[in-house]
Amino acid sequence: MAEKWVDQPLALPKDPGAYLLWIRLKRAVRIPSHLGEKIGPALLLYAGSAYGPGGIRARCTRHLKQHKVPRWHVDSLTGGASELRVLPVVEGNECRLVEKLRKTGRVSFPVPGFGSSDCTTCESHLLSPGKMTLQQVSELC
Repeated sequence: MAEKWVDQPLALPKDPGAYLLWIRLKRAVRIPSHLGEKIGPALLLYAGSAYGPGGIRARCTRHLKQHKVPRWHVDSLTGGASELRVLPVVEGNECRLVEKLRKTGRVSFPVPGFGSSDCTTCESHLLSPGKMTLQQVSELC
């Protein structure tokens, strides 16, 4: 079950699970060239997993940092975000989060393959929430 949206690392659980990032881009940012050239301005959701050491807190503390050495596709988005929040889902699964959101018919996939290179079921782990609010997304997850 989803917790609440947070923007401070210490408010995140240390448990393993999945998470959604709420990413607001006020300007276009570069993304890896094999996925396109730029994206934004936009409001985006990114689904990820955190089953390594330190769980959700460790993974998302890194996501919440503005300045970092890029390691994952999502780093190009989080580094340029004007608003960034995390919805932790203890013991959750990123693909199930994507599927729940997809089933609403209210999301789209702006960059196919983004963040899902090791996934065989999802079109992308990056979604556009359309007009859904933070509360509406959290109620679904």
